Amino acid sequence: MWAFCAAAVSFVLVEATAGVEYVGAGLQHSLTTVLAWMPELSLLPLQLAVQSMGNWGTWEFLLSALPLVLVSLLLVVGTTISRQSRQLQRQRARH
Repeated sequence: MWAFCAAAVSFVLVEATAGVEYVGAGLQHSLTTVLAWMPELSLLPLQLAVQSMGNWGTWEFLLSALPLVLVSLLLVVGTTISRQSRQLQRQRARH
């Protein structure tokens, strides 16, 4: 009886080892396929960015004008906020 149990356990271990090796070989094949595509996949965002940029002169003009637009916008927002705060202070002082 013990021999039968020992044989069954050894059979299960051999089958489990074979299954693990099979899964490992499948993973290794899959990973080598994925790793072969990695250089092309890593360049894909760069290619998309280059295609979307189009004409660099336009982007250069927009990026050079951005600080001027942001400073102007900040001045307008700051002026509006200060006027509103003054009006609120005057209204509170009247009441």
